[in-house]
Parts: sequence; C-alpha cells; structure tokens
Amino acid sequence: MYEQILYEVADPVATIRLNRPDRLNAWTDRMGEEVRHALAAAEADRSVVGIVLTGAGRGFCAGADLKNLQAIRSDRRGVERGARPAAALEADPGDPEMGDSFRKTYSYLMSIRKPIIAAINGPCAGMAMPIALFCDLRFASESATFTTAFVRRGTRSICCSRGARSTRARRSASGS
Repeated sequence: MYEQILYEVADPVATIRLNRPDRLNAWTDRMGEEVRHALAAAEADRSVVGIVLTGAGRGFCAGADLKNLQAIRSDRRGVERGARPAAALEADPGDPEMGDSFRKTYSYLMSIRKPIIAAINGPCAGMAMPIALFCDLRFASESATFTTAFVRRGTRSICCSRGARSTRARRSASGS
C-alpha cells in the first residue's frame, strides 16, 4: 500500500519512516497522503501508545521535492491542483473537536490523540521544519541540521510561520 514510507508497529510503538533516502526523503504529495493514512492507522490501533516519525538513511526530510513541484507547475505529470488522494489512502486522523485550525494540511498532527515523536536523524529543511514542530516531542541526532531556504529562494514561508505560531499558541494554551 505504501510506496514512500515504511510503517511498522512494534508494540507499543508505531514507527513511520519517510522512505526516499536517495532524495533525502524529500516530501511529495504521495508521501503526505501516506503519512496521514499511517497516522490514522496508528491512532486507531489500541496496541499503539506512541508514534515515532523519522527518515530513512541519513536525513529526516529535505523539504518539498522541488523536481516534483516543477513537474506539477509545468503539468508534465498531469496532476491537477487539489487532486483527491487515492481512495485507499483517504484518512481523517486527529480529534475534530480541536477545531478547524488543527485540521489543516500539516497542523492535524497536533490533534492526533497519541504522542508523536520526531526522531530527526539528519537534515530537516524547508517545509519539514513545521512538520517537526507539529510533533509533540523532537529528538535530534548529532548529525541533524535545521534550515529553511525560503529567503534564498525568494518565497514566503507561510507553512513555517503558521507552524511556529500554532505551536506557540498550543503550548501557551496547555501551560507548557
């Protein structure tokens, strides 16, 4: 079922491993759908008490796959904007009672009813930063590096600024 992640449950922990090591686990729409589906499965599994999100190989996630973005822009892949995920991957994880702010593309991670731990094993770049921020805990190896390239690319960091704001707001509300 999964092409770009590995999902394993070794009671009581579910591990979701981004699995594109040849591209430093660069994020694609497909990977996002698979992570969302795996999180829903882990959340529903009564034997799972915690979830680890990490990367295969030497990196956590290099951010968005820019080759994929270029292909979408030029319509070489024939993928329409707003395309629905494959039916087999449709999932709606998280607590809907937390409100719409916690149901967005990445912020839904904060509404998952089980703790998510980001095990950052190497580069964490670009849009991977808010994904790591939306996890409940973050552990970084000595080889981990953190960077955003938005300024150098001349783009606005909407997802990172929203991620930081939402994370601060959630922590403030919980008293952490």
